[in-house]
Amino acid sequence: MKLLDDQVGKIVSALKAAGLYDKALVIFTADHGEMLGSHSLWMKNCMYEPSARVPLVMKFPKDFHPGITRSDALVSLIDVWPTLMDYLGIPDADSTDGISLMPLIRGKAPVRDKIFIQYDGNSAYVGNQRSVVDGDYKLIMDTFESQVYLELYNEKKDPLETSNLAKDPAYETTTKKLIGEIRQYMRQTHDLLDF
Repeated sequence: MKLLDDQVGKIVSALKAAGLYDKALVIFTADHGEMLGSHSLWMKNCMYEPSARVPLVMKFPKDFHPGITRSDALVSLIDVWPTLMDYLGIPDADSTDGISLMPLIRGKAPVRDKIFIQYDGNSAYVGNQRSVVDGDYKLIMDTFESQVYLELYNEKKDPLETSNLAKDPAYETTTKKLIGEIRQYMRQTHDLLDF
């Protein structure tokens, strides 16, 4: 962690030394987290929060005043590009699957109520995952060859994702609803995987 902090510090120091820090838009994020032993896993390619949830920190130029300083809204890395285009006033940024976060940054309501996550294991389409986070719930559909495994978590009550609710009859309606949302999203995005 110190190595990362040191490298970010070098960038910030260089911007300040050049007199550009107050004019700069700086974005800090990552393409994935690491499990680091959570769920007894030492990898990155899964849908659990330690792997799927990454930081997205934006430092705007001094003359821009965001309406928020922190948010727990559902956002995705695919939103970074349209957000940049919107902030810079560059048209036609909507030719992407992401959405601009500028309304959220300006203090308006969150921009979406659900988010989809996808992992394509290997080129043979074995060991793929699809997930949706909708409100308090996250459903993970994990495939291995012809088998599908389901995991449902209440992210608010169970942030460590330790209690799989997918087989609990009390959550059958929620599970089916979220499976439908994933399948609909897969059709909309022309997903090559078929659940």
